Amino acid sequence: MEGQYDQAYDYYQKALHYDSTDGHVYGSLVTIDLRRGNFDEAVRNGELAIQYEPNDPLMYANLALAYHYAGDLDKRDSTAATAEAMGYHRIDSLYAIIAGEQPLFED
Repeated sequence: MEGQYDQAYDYYQKALHYDSTDGHVYGSLVTIDLRRGNFDEAVRNGELAIQYEPNDPLMYANLALAYHYAGDLDKRDSTAATAEAMGYHRIDSLYAIIAGEQPLFED
């Protein structure tokens, strides 16, 4: 399965060559980075995602998870609160993951 993530990561990197301002591509990279355990890279990509998609609560939820796994709990909490204030529809799942009550990914 790791090979599939490598292929997907390469695909998204190529997409950024065509449009380096696509926040959804950065958001997808966050998910891959989290799966691979690259938490600092997930934070970097998450911050770019919200830079380019500042009105998308999913981007804030993903960034909150990246901060969580990178160990930055203050930023995690403020970013999760932003996602909630924006009406993120899966806020209960976000908080359950943060609390350790639900796995990040269900494979």
